[in-house]
Amino acid sequence: GGFIILGGMIHHGAQDIAGHVGHMVIQMEGRRCGCGNRGCLETYASATGIVASTAEALNTDRPSLLREVNRITSKRVYEAAIKGDELALEVFDHTGFYLAVGINSLLNIINPEAVILMGAVANAGDVLMNPIKHYLKTMCFPRIYEETRILRGTLGDPAGVIGAAGFAKFR
Repeated sequence: GGFIILGGMIHHGAQDIAGHVGHMVIQMEGRRCGCGNRGCLETYASATGIVASTAEALNTDRPSLLREVNRITSKRVYEAAIKGDELALEVFDHTGFYLAVGINSLLNIINPEAVILMGAVANAGDVLMNPIKHYLKTMCFPRIYEETRILRGTLGDPAGVIGAAGFAKFR
């Protein structure tokens, strides 16, 4: 999901689908996405992506607090990460890497003044923002990194619904 605001207006694009950054392919032959493609950003950098990455990591013999959890959710992975669980921290590090790859592409293509992250990504706070910023610093042109704000949205879990309503209103 996502959208692009240019000159104070939502940019819709030629086929009315601009801004679907979650469907930017960031991993060839990666995970299957609901759109039918493989390796879309949202399959790695979303609540469901965090759960999938955690399930993959738990298929090893590495210790983790998450082994004691009946149902893995992105919130439970976050809770384990803030307790110092290495496997959970690694999941967020990898998620941060994939987000940085996607964000870097956006920065190079449209050069926005800010990128606002929403949903589970924003809810993870510094556990995820720190890896994103670390990887972006290594990928971006220095000026772009220094002058572009990477922000956490403040709408919380209903961000998608609020965004869809706003999109419909201004359509």
